[in-house]
Amino acid sequence: MARRMSRRALAHYAANGIVKGDKTVLRKLAAYLIENQRTKEASLIVRDIEHVLSDRGVVVGTVTSAFPLDAKALDAIKESVIGTTKAERVTLSNQVNTDLIGGYVLTVPGREQDASVRRALTLLRTRVKKV
Repeated sequence: MARRMSRRALAHYAANGIVKGDKTVLRKLAAYLIENQRTKEASLIVRDIEHVLSDRGVVVGTVTSAFPLDAKALDAIKESVIGTTKAERVTLSNQVNTDLIGGYVLTVPGREQDASVRRALTLLRTRVKKV
């Protein structure tokens, strides 16, 4: 990876390595970004990698909830993601944000599902203001 590569090319390179099980691909990618002074693009490249993986049936997402979710709840959300995306594999991380009050916000490449109490209260407040 010596010459300058586009973000798309880097994303495809990394996604290929991840799908093949190459445990060194991310280390190589990080070294390339550092060597070519492109570390500011890291979060954009990660997003691009997630989109490429999603196109290949591997969905990586985040579930943000007011409290840590148990395995049963995460599995139910995974099944929902599999049903809507037709993904072969789904990996979800759980983040906690007490501002949500309850429920969850699911973020996967190209989609966000907000099933939080905070959103429901905001919608209710908006509807009451209209009356």
